[in-house]
Amino acid sequence: MRRARSGTSRHRWLYHVVAAETWQEAGESYRPASLVSEGFVHLSAAEQVAGTLRRFFSGQIGLVVLQIDFASIAPQVRWEAPVGVGEGERVETFPHLYGPLPREAVVSVSPANVWSPAAHPQRGSPAQ
Repeated sequence: MRRARSGTSRHRWLYHVVAAETWQEAGESYRPASLVSEGFVHLSAAEQVAGTLRRFFSGQIGLVVLQIDFASIAPQVRWEAPVGVGEGERVETFPHLYGPLPREAVVSVSPANVWSPAAHPQRGSPAQ
C-alpha cells in the first residue's frame, strides 16, 4: 500500500523526464502511458532527477527534463512511496500527478544529458 501526502510542498518546481520527440508531439495536455497504466504521471523533485535518470533512463538518448511549476498542478499531486515499500519503512517519497500535465505548467525544457540541479533552484524564478 502506498503512503501518500498531498497539499503544499517546499518545492517550487517539479520535474518530468520524457523523450524530446514525445514532448514535441504532445498537445495541450501531456498524457504519458503511466497515466493509463498506473493512474498518474511520474515526477521528481530537483534532488531526485539525477537518480531518476540513472535508475530508469540509463543509456537512453534524446531525453529532456521538463521543469514544472508546482503551484499550477498542486491540487492533483500526491507524494507517495514507491510500490512495495513496507509500512513503517523509512523511504523517499516521489511526487505523482493524478491527471494529465498541462503544457502551460511547463516553464522550461532542458536536454537531460546536461541537466543539473544547481541550474534549477527550488525557489524564485525559473532558470532561463
